[in-house]
Amino acid sequence: MCLGIVGLACGGRTLDSGSFDGYGGAGEGAVTELTSDGGPGNNNGNGNGNGNGNGNGNGNGNGNGSSIVTTSATSSTDGSSTGNQLGSGTCDDPYNLNASMDRFSGVTSGFSTFNGSCNGGGPEIFFTWEAPRTGSYKIHTQRSAIDTVLYRVNLNGCTVQALDCNDDVDGSGASELLFSAQRGERLYFVLDSFGMAGPVELAIDGRLDVPPCGGAAALTGLGLLVNQVLPLDDTTVGEFGSDSCSGGAPRIRFDWTAPSDGTFQFDTIGSNYDTVLVLRTVCEGPAGETCNDDMFGTQSGVLHDATEGQVLRVEIATFSGNLVLPVNTPPFVTLNVSKLATP
Repeated sequence: MCLGIVGLACGGRTLDSGSFDGYGGAGEGAVTELTSDGGPGNNNGNGNGNGNGNGNGNGNGNGNGSSIVTTSATSSTDGSSTGNQLGSGTCDDPYNLNASMDRFSGVTSGFSTFNGSCNGGGPEIFFTWEAPRTGSYKIHTQRSAIDTVLYRVNLNGCTVQALDCNDDVDGSGASELLFSAQRGERLYFVLDSFGMAGPVELAIDGRLDVPPCGGAAALTGLGLLVNQVLPLDDTTVGEFGSDSCSGGAPRIRFDWTAPSDGTFQFDTIGSNYDTVLVLRTVCEGPAGETCNDDMFGTQSGVLHDATEGQVLRVEIATFSGNLVLPVNTPPFVTLNVSKLATP
């Protein structure tokens, strides 16, 4: 059920500015605050919240820039699981999803201690999970019996920073989030009841064999994989894209499938213009991006760990969009992939 809250919108992926409902715990007040990091010359944000012993509270905030909703939760909600339960599911003792092979089946119960921008007025369960490998993933609540809300959070005891949330994916009562993680990285999630408590299901699925950004020209294997004149048409110029290494159009895209586990080097040595090389495991923001400019003079290189069958988006962009070549010289683009020897 989406109520159209401003900021981290239902069905959205990122938190840009916040407007959220505060809350109060039974018999005590809970505190809600909003911090905002604005862009150059435009940085402002405000937030306020209050709670009383009757469990009533409210908070609101707005800012121009990026913001993080921070709430103080109390340890109250219990979750029962049919798997090997390590952790009670409370904010100070989150359930360990790795202990039940990335799956959880249980029941939300008790009272609400956390409520963020995608709402969730019922009881919640806190989870922790360590990524078994570098890649992109999906966490979802499909097959839950109640209307759910999902949050990805930073968790420090019972201080919760909401980073991302989703409510009602595809118009259903289920929720899902896409994210990327490095091997060994520990992440925290909150499965919230939108309203009434009840049975819930939670799962994390690897999406390594799925093109992270939709379809593009397919590549696989090692060696000189691209060696061609760069087309200057809608496939490279019309889709500008962006990255954190100042790459611009023309930008050519490929989906590369790893032939085995290992560390791979990607480079553009042989191209005749100033390139930027970008690899993505997901397309939604910088979390899934690795990029480089000028590792080899004006050519670029990236090292990346991949798992057999994993699909990476590879983009070769033009530095700052400045394609400077002699008259009557077409742009020529190359892509080389090699596997580094295991020590």
